[in-house]
Amino acid sequence: MLRKSLGLLCVIMVLGSMAFGQSFVFHHEFGTNSDYGPPYALAADSSGGIYNVTFDSTNSRAVYIANPLSDTPTSQVITTASDFPVSRGLQGIAVDSSGNVYASGDTGGATWVKKFGAAPSFTEDSGFTIGSTTRLLGCDLLSDNVLGCVSFAGIEFFNTSNGTQTAAVTGGVNYQRDLAFNSSNNDLYTAYNNSTGSNSCSLWSGGTPASPASYSFTKADLVTIGSVASLGSQGIEYDARNGRLLIANKTDQRLDIYTISGSGSGASVNLFQSIDGADSTGGNIGSIGDSVAIDKGTYTLLFITDMTGRILVYSDGAITEVDEWSLYY
Repeated sequence: MLRKSLGLLCVIMVLGSMAFGQSFVFHHEFGTNSDYGPPYALAADSSGGIYNVTFDSTNSRAVYIANPLSDTPTSQVITTASDFPVSRGLQGIAVDSSGNVYASGDTGGATWVKKFGAAPSFTEDSGFTIGSTTRLLGCDLLSDNVLGCVSFAGIEFFNTSNGTQTAAVTGGVNYQRDLAFNSSNNDLYTAYNNSTGSNSCSLWSGGTPASPASYSFTKADLVTIGSVASLGSQGIEYDARNGRLLIANKTDQRLDIYTISGSGSGASVNLFQSIDGADSTGGNIGSIGDSVAIDKGTYTLLFITDMTGRILVYSDGAITEVDEWSLYY
C-alpha cells in the first residue's frame, strides 16, 4: 500500500491502445503454500512483488511473492505471528515506496505493528515499535511518513520513522476491518464486518496526510452489503489509476468494484463490476479476503485472495510483459 496501489517498474509492450473504464478479465491464478495458511490481506511494491498476510491464529505469516505473474511464483516469509506478542494472527500489511513493510498483529484486545526493511533481507527496524492498547486491524499508508490503522470504531495514525502515534480519531462504526486511502481527494474508507449491522463501507473526511487529526466520521453507509445477519465486507482497496473502490464482499463471496463521485459528505458510489471467480480456473471464490490493484501505466493488474488457498489475477488491458508471461484478452 503506498498504499496498496503502486506503479510497477517493468518493460511492457502494449498490444492495443487501452482506455480507462474497461472491466477486468481473468488471466491467471496460483495456489499459495499451504504451510503459510490461507491468503488474506494484500499489498504491492514498486518492483512487481506482492505481499500476503495469511489468516491463521497459530501459524499466521507475512509472505513476499517475488514473481506473481509466473506460473510458479516464489515466496519468502517476512515474519510470523510468533514474532509478535499476538494470539489472533496477523491482520494487515502495507508497503511504502522504498519497499519497507509494515505488518500488524492482533491479540484480541491490543495490537503490535512492526516495520521491516525492503526485500530481500526484510530486516526488522528495531527503532520502530507500535504496541497499541487499542485493537488495530487493517492498515494503509497515507504517505511514506504516515501509517493509518483501523481500530474497531476509529483510526489511529503513526509516524513511519519510529511508530509514534501522531493522531487518533473515533466515532466510526464498530468492527472495522480494513482501511483505504483515496490519494485524489484525501478521503479514507473503512470496511466493516460484523453480524449485527448492514453498512459495509464507511467514509472519513476532512483530514490530510499532513493533518490526520482533522479526519472525522462522515458517512456510515457509503456502501451497504447484505442484511443485518450478514458479515458484510472484509478487505478494502482504492484503485488509483481508475479512481475506483474495491470491496471484498463476504456476504456474496465476490469483489465488488465501485466508481466514486464526489468526496466527503457529497461522495456517492455506483457498482461498476463484480468478480466472483466464476471465470477463473478454479471456479467461484470460496472465501474472499482482500485485493490489490497495481497501476501499470496503460492498464491495471488486479490480485484477489481466495482464502481457500489461491490468488486470482485479473487485468483490464491486453499486454505482453518482457521476461514474464503474456496476458491476452
